[in-house]
Formats: sequence, structure tokens, C-alpha cells
Amino acid sequence: MVVQFLLNKGAAVNHALIQNGFTPLLFACQNGHEGTARLLLEKGAAVDITRNDSFTALLIACQEGHKGTARLLLEKGAAVDLANNTGATALWLACKSKHEAIARLLARRGALINSDDIHEAKKQGKRKLAKWLRRVRGHTTSLHWACEDRDREGMLRGLRSDEFEGAALPPLAELELIARRGKRPTCERSLRLLRLALEPWDVLRRHVWPRSFRDSVAAVADVTRGRGEKAICFTILSFCGRGWWAGHEPVVGDAFVPAPRPAAEVLRRLV
Repeated sequence: MVVQFLLNKGAAVNHALIQNGFTPLLFACQNGHEGTARLLLEKGAAVDITRNDSFTALLIACQEGHKGTARLLLEKGAAVDLANNTGATALWLACKSKHEAIARLLARRGALINSDDIHEAKKQGKRKLAKWLRRVRGHTTSLHWACEDRDREGMLRGLRSDEFEGAALPPLAELELIARRGKRPTCERSLRLLRLALEPWDVLRRHVWPRSFRDSVAAVADVTRGRGEKAICFTILSFCGRGWWAGHEPVVGDAFVPAPRPAAEVLRRLV
């Protein structure tokens, strides 16, 4: 492969033409050469480098209709909402160029959907796309999209990931509305999963515990194992999505209930 050969000989991967600012990556994305683009990115090409008119590789790929290349750039960390010097974003260019599949890809990858995008899709005769964009513009988390797709496994992955460690889950009514919308049958198991995730946490709901919660519980179990009578007992009191709380020693009858302690403090000072 010529590109591979030149790179091996020391060619500058981000060299740009003076007259228009095109780099090898921008040329590859304009022509839909996904394999070449992948190679260049692996060799250190800047994913968000721009030509003289502020077009990034993603903007070019979306305008030209190269879905595979656009997906590759997003996987490599391309900024989905960067605009050129006229304010056009990748989503707006996809709508203007009637590339519906790319527009849907961008929306699912977190592109900000505004009224200009919806208007442009409608203007280009893509009324179905415009209607879909209007409906999903409030989908801001993986749970929204999992409900949209009736994807129970996707819901479970989202709940068990780090996405909601520092933020509250979306309102249950909002997610249920998305899951029940349209003509496709609603997955009742998925709705039960959402309800479980939003109820108080206990061991019976361990399949929807976020990763940090499961890791912390495992750590406590490890340090207390095999200590005989000196084993430290913990009563998990509640979990709110940002950290779990543990009471030191079990509570019996009307005994004084100790103040909850953050897991980090328990692991650092009491164990």
C-alpha cells in the first residue's frame, strides 16, 4: 500500500496543503477511503484537524455521504458538534445532503439536535427524518436510546456502567413514555428493569448495581472474609447513584442506629 510505504519512510501524517489546508486524512474522508483513514488515524493523524474553511474530517465525510468513514471518525473521538466557519455542523450537513442514515448515526452518537437541523431535513424532503429528529432530540443518555430501541440488554449495560455515577437516572415516566411509543410491542421486562433501577437499592436488585457499587461491595466482602469473630459487619442502608453508604455493625432491635458512612471512608479508616 502506497500510503503505508510513505508513512514508513517518514512522511508527515498531518502535512497540509498551503492553498486549501487539506491533509491526507481529509483527502481520505472526502473520497470515502475508510481503510486509508483508519491507517492514518492509527499513525497519529489529528482526528479534528481542519482545512482552511474549518471543515473537519467528520464534516467532510457527512457531507459526502460516507457513513463508514463517519462512524470510524466518531469511534476515534471526533467531536460530533464541531461546526465550520459558517456554523454548519455534521448533522446539518447530513440533513442538507439527504444522507438520512448518517444523520441518524450522528443523533445516536450524541449530536445536538436543533430546529435548524429539523427544518433542513424537512426542506430537503426528508419528512420522516425530520419527524424522528424532533422526537428524539431529548434523548441524552444511553437509557433513552435503549428504550427507543426496545433494547433490554442495552438498558442493563447502561445501568451497570459508569454513566450515572455522578448524575441521577432520567425520570421513570419519561423513559416509560419512550419505551411505549410507536407501534412496536413494549417489552414489559425492560420496564420492570427500569422500575427496579429507580427503587431503593438492596441485594435483590444487584443485577442493576452500577460498577463502582459492585466493586465496593466486593472489596468489603474481601477484607472481612476469614476474620472469624473479629469480622466487621456492614449494613448497606441506601444508594443514590453517587456512592453507597454503609452502617458499621448490625443494628439489633431498638439499638442506636449509627450514622451512615460513605464507602470510601469505610474502606479507608474502618477496615
